[in-house]
Amino acid sequence: MSITVKDILQLDVLKNAELVSGKNGLNREILRVNFTDCPLDPCDPGYTLVSKGDLYIHSFYTTQNNEDLVFNIIDFYIQTQSSCCIGLKCYLNQMPERVLHLANRNNYPIIMIDADVPYGQLIKDISELILTEQLALSSENKINKLLYDKLNSQERNNIIQYLTPDLPLKYLCIYISYPELPSLRFNFLKNDLSSQFQLHFLRYHKGGFLILDLITHLDFSRTINSLTHLLSYYGKTFYIGVSSKCEESRDFVRSFNEAYSAHKIAQLTGNRVTYYNDLSIYSLLLPLRNHEILNEFCKKILGPLKEYENRYSTNLLETIRIYLKNNGDYKKTAYFLDTHENTIRFRIGKAKSLLGLEDSPYAFIEYVSIALKAEQLL
Repeated sequence: MSITVKDILQLDVLKNAELVSGKNGLNREILRVNFTDCPLDPCDPGYTLVSKGDLYIHSFYTTQNNEDLVFNIIDFYIQTQSSCCIGLKCYLNQMPERVLHLANRNNYPIIMIDADVPYGQLIKDISELILTEQLALSSENKINKLLYDKLNSQERNNIIQYLTPDLPLKYLCIYISYPELPSLRFNFLKNDLSSQFQLHFLRYHKGGFLILDLITHLDFSRTINSLTHLLSYYGKTFYIGVSSKCEESRDFVRSFNEAYSAHKIAQLTGNRVTYYNDLSIYSLLLPLRNHEILNEFCKKILGPLKEYENRYSTNLLETIRIYLKNNGDYKKTAYFLDTHENTIRFRIGKAKSLLGLEDSPYAFIEYVSIALKAEQLL
């Protein structure tokens, strides 16, 4: 997690800003805000005041009529690995072509703003973004310790107290992942979750955890549906994992693990919301995801079915999926596929014969059901 040039360009204070160079450098990380109206060089004692990742605000007041000075300033910013430069149009209405060429060659963003943009507000908004991201990183580190380190009870309780000072007596944990949501949008989402649902969002990886109080949210399924509507506003690609019901701090680590595991299955299966209690066989298969034995099992069971399907251009696997979904009911499967029942019986019979399971109906259901689920994880 980090604040980038792309993130700050979404700020309201920069809504009228003009990006004049470095469009391919918008992912540069911003670590702090720096202000200078005079150039520095490595021989100058002030050189130690600069740092990698600095965002420079420069008025260009003293260099407005001197192209060489402007060039040297931007070159200095590039050499010291700063993130970008924000300049004032009123003193440098047109950035010299030589400077733009230098900046673009180094993928260095230069942003020009009008004179009515207040420096104080600009510095405040960018600094708040950086601070928020640093706090989120601290929480993420503590969550990693909680989930993966061997902690004694006191260490564990201290982290839980830090993350959720008012842990409910009865609760469940929700993990939401937004693979492509920018940091600034995450902050907006966090504010909406707080104001609309009174939920504290704990950033983690490309998403975050929520603790849902089951006393306040008695109908938690309805709350999760409402959450889904809110999340849809921020983008179409998101996944939700929901833990089982938990009580007090003793279940806290388990709730996080369950929610995170459920979200992984949601990503792999394409379901927006997945409850840990509904994972069934998935929870057993997930640890084998990258194991060759699972891949070989899928090939052994699904290989002959796919070969037949390709050879005769028939939707054999889809028929089997619907058949299993309807608990082996031929009539329901035929109705769902708008196909005659005898056709369904023939296809299922053919599938059994291809696997040598004509006389083992329960083994057929078991093997194919597991193989279809396992294939989603590969």
